[in-house]
Amino acid sequence: MTPLNRLLGSFTNSWPGSKEEDADKKQPSIAFVEVLAMGLLTAGAAHLLSVSVNWLGAERISLSQKIDSPWVLPLFGLVGGFLCGLIVKYIAPEITGSGIPQVKSFLKGKEVRMNFRSLAAKLAGGILALGCGMPLGREGPTVQIGASLAGIFVSLLSTGEKIKRHFIAAGAGAGLAAAFNAPLAGVIFVVEELVREVSSTFIVTAGLACFAAATLSQLLSTHTLDLRSNSEFPLCNFRFDDIPYLILLGIVCGALGSLFNWLIINGIKLRTKVFKDNFPVTIGIAGLVCGSLVTFLPLLK
Repeated sequence: MTPLNRLLGSFTNSWPGSKEEDADKKQPSIAFVEVLAMGLLTAGAAHLLSVSVNWLGAERISLSQKIDSPWVLPLFGLVGGFLCGLIVKYIAPEITGSGIPQVKSFLKGKEVRMNFRSLAAKLAGGILALGCGMPLGREGPTVQIGASLAGIFVSLLSTGEKIKRHFIAAGAGAGLAAAFNAPLAGVIFVVEELVREVSSTFIVTAGLACFAAATLSQLLSTHTLDLRSNSEFPLCNFRFDDIPYLILLGIVCGALGSLFNWLIINGIKLRTKVFKDNFPVTIGIAGLVCGSLVTFLPLLK
């Protein structure tokens, strides 16, 4: 038996064909197809999110230049935030925030939807929020998008709970890999943040999904697989007397990071106390504030 066959065997030994432990095992080629397909679909969804956000953002800026009014960007943020709030409140409450805490909760055994509704809602909400000017990243949404795609896959298969959790964790890693074009980052994220029980089977599963997602994402975004190194940054030569300043910089950054976290936590508490679960109003106001800051802060120079 070749090393590849042994690897394939370990990959499929714990992949039951039904919910019973003694069910027939899947063929290695079928298992590979399922994992690779999930990774490729995750990359496609991540690319759709990126392209749609860029298009909506460009239209927003273009409209603000055509209409001679400072309220175009704030109104875009208000409407986009309000629509996001409607999606969260009435369609998919599980898509609030980045989506990563929801994936963690699911993997810990809590009841969280990972299906087509959460996938479509996360895509629509992410496009609206990012495209309308909210200063958010798309890495968190792609994690939940990948996990939801994996949830759709496992709903079509007859698998045990352990395999289901591993597959969804691999989908989450594929989402991160697609966002950053970094397969190793996706695997490390899953191992460090999502799954405590790591086996060779799971590493292969996550690795295949992340590799497929990152490769297709790179092709879709740059149309090449060339590895480009960034040589635009100037070379810096640090000296011994720079060390105290670097230590001071680390202390200041740590303090600012703690302050940032404190403001977020208490801001959430204040929002919950004032608005409760009125997400359309809450997110609409957030979009209005973001658009206003982008419009009026440059005028203070």
